Amino acid sequence: MAPGDYRVAVSNSSGATVVELFNLQTHQSGMVMAGIKADPPKTWPIEGRPVLTLACDGGACALKALWDGSESFVYRFSAPKLVKDETPGAALRLPLRKGD
Repeated sequence: MAPGDYRVAVSNSSGATVVELFNLQTHQSGMVMAGIKADPPKTWPIEGRPVLTLACDGGACALKALWDGSESFVYRFSAPKLVKDETPGAALRLPLRKGD
């Protein structure tokens, strides 16, 4: 998805957790099923700000983790595997702000 400002919504339906990312400029959205719940890194609760992490390579990014800033867990997501002989790119940690 394109860079920009996004609205992030987490919903539960029939026992499955779904995350929707909605681009406020382009009005495009994407949905992904949340993977396992895990403990957030120790520094995240200290900072107390929501966090979204991405793994980027070759101009494409995949959602890796999402934390709302208050829960005792972080959602982890599966990312596409690298092709043979490809090295991993940057991992980005984006602080989020809570909307109204």
